[in-house]
Amino acid sequence: INTRGFHPNGKPSNVKGIAVSIPLNSIYISTLESLQRIDLSTGKIVWEKMIQGGCDRMAISPDGKTMYLPYLEGKVWNVVDCKTGGIIKKIDGFKRSHNTLISLSGNHVYLDDIGSPCLTVVDKRTNEITGKIGPFNNFIRTFTINGKDTKAFVTVDSLLGFEVGDLKTHKKTAHVEVEGWTTGPVRRHGNPSHGIGLTPDEKELWLCDGFNMRMHVFSAKPPYQQLTSIPLQ
Repeated sequence: INTRGFHPNGKPSNVKGIAVSIPLNSIYISTLESLQRIDLSTGKIVWEKMIQGGCDRMAISPDGKTMYLPYLEGKVWNVVDCKTGGIIKKIDGFKRSHNTLISLSGNHVYLDDIGSPCLTVVDKRTNEITGKIGPFNNFIRTFTINGKDTKAFVTVDSLLGFEVGDLKTHKKTAHVEVEGWTTGPVRRHGNPSHGIGLTPDEKELWLCDGFNMRMHVFSAKPPYQQLTSIPLQ
């Protein structure tokens, strides 16, 4: 599939995010400058929009209609119509907008400002900020949430490990460090654990280790027991 997303000099731009709308049968790619929609049946570009402030890692609501698209580490999240690419609303007040997740229910949107130790919660119905999860021990990087929309598992700068937030009380409930491995300099970003995810059954939590080149596997329930470590090279 031929895509767009070019710098003004004609060279391909960095891809920042990717998301799919099943009802619209479309895949969306964000780059440093633009957002493009591609039809999955034909492989053709439906539209490409140049976005003021650039683009970062977006998420699409379960109904496939609405996208939450952060500026490129800026102060705003754009709420975007997935059909037209038009901007419905701007949610502002951030330092470095970056990562986005939407709950499986579609009721809540979680916005990760990597210049903040708190995770922002938005009500999908109103597109208004309703709360902050945390504060955590440092600025939040990658994160994930469980299917019941009750827990957030976050990585933070300088921590080889993760922290847990209660999505109902908005409080931090756990701080977990990887045992048996030394924290060292990583190739990119400010934290060694730049990647975290739950298995589909939500029994295990997998955590990246960019210094030791490992995946550390934990139980996803308290006390978050460290189960094993898997080499990546």
